[in-house]
Amino acid sequence: MAWTRILCPVDFSDTSRAAMEEGRELARKAGAVLHLFHVVDRPAGSFRAETPGDPFQDYSAEAERSLAAWQRAAEAGGELGVTAEVVAGSGSTAEEIVGAAARGAFDLVVMGTHGRSGLRHLVLGSVAEEAVRRAPCPVLVWRPRAAAGSRS
Repeated sequence: MAWTRILCPVDFSDTSRAAMEEGRELARKAGAVLHLFHVVDRPAGSFRAETPGDPFQDYSAEAERSLAAWQRAAEAGGELGVTAEVVAGSGSTAEEIVGAAARGAFDLVVMGTHGRSGLRHLVLGSVAEEAVRRAPCPVLVWRPRAAAGSRS
């Protein structure tokens, strides 16, 4: 299968950075567009209408700036088309990723995982695991090498 559109959800962690770099390399080799995607989680119980001084609005603006910097880093080298999008989550982060993959007709999702196991995984869940189960396309889950042998 030829990849033409690759979705790369990021949370600005080192793990996401490693996944973005892998996604960039795959996109470069395939001649695909890399789409960086960040979900800003709206705190539970918050209002939908933003007001001046709203911390959610402030965080959204910071996320836009951070994602723009990541986009510039992904574009370094010049031969790759990179787009970026920040969305305000109305559902879980995994739901937002799966929805974006479907709406954008992406061929592949490349995302990081923190490699949690045991109780931490049970309590925190796994966005990557849910994306793998529900995405309309293949999902490449990138885990840092240091995490591969560790148990947390």
